[in-house]
Amino acid sequence: MVAVSVEENSVKIKGNIKSIDDYLAVKNALQELADKGARSIDVCFTDSVSITSSMIGFMLKLINVDKIDLRILAGDKKLIALLEELELHGIFRVSEL
Repeated sequence: MVAVSVEENSVKIKGNIKSIDDYLAVKNALQELADKGARSIDVCFTDSVSITSSMIGFMLKLINVDKIDLRILAGDKKLIALLEELELHGIFRVSEL
């Protein structure tokens, strides 16, 4: 189970997104910020080593459809390497925590 916290325009995720409930918790936090008019969102994955395809798809929708300036901050180098391998490093403007 992931722990999701929201501060201003930042969503902090602790744990790996594995279940549909985990995905929905993160999606709802991001969508709530978007609905409140956030134009820029930082998504901090403090210790996740991977992201589900549904989470990637939702974040791409926020960038491409909702025109939100989304950035991923990763605490684990494995996640950074995964996003580089998927050629999403530039799209998500990934940086290390």
